[in-house]
Amino acid sequence: MSYNDLLHELRARGHRLTTQRRLILEVLQKNEQHMSAEEIGEQIKNRHAGIQVDMATIYRNLRWLSEHSLVTETSLGQGHMVYVLSSNHNHHHHLVCNSCQRVTEVRVDLLDELRSRIEAEYGFTARLDHIAFFGLCRTCRGNGA
Repeated sequence: MSYNDLLHELRARGHRLTTQRRLILEVLQKNEQHMSAEEIGEQIKNRHAGIQVDMATIYRNLRWLSEHSLVTETSLGQGHMVYVLSSNHNHHHHLVCNSCQRVTEVRVDLLDELRSRIEAEYGFTARLDHIAFFGLCRTCRGNGA
């Protein structure tokens, strides 16, 4: 989905398109990678020198965008959340090695059975759209980590 399509979608849903939301979405659209709130703020500052957006505003808008399923957030064990535009990434999960910090992407369908079992056993519809699993990668396990 293009940046303009995304803005059109927001308007069609009846949401306000504040300058801050547009700037955050623009940065995430152009980068197409996981970014921290600080990295997003830095990109806004570099691209739009005349516009001041404080970090509290960035965090508040990222929370709003996440609640409206426009941005996906996850923790990759770096001590902060990272964000990606929902329409930009192919759905995947992450395996994060606690020893070497390597992040490996895994297919989203690996959790289909878990999602089905949770729903069948608990009547709960789980959002398993962007999850990180922590442990040891094959290399670190082989090295006795």
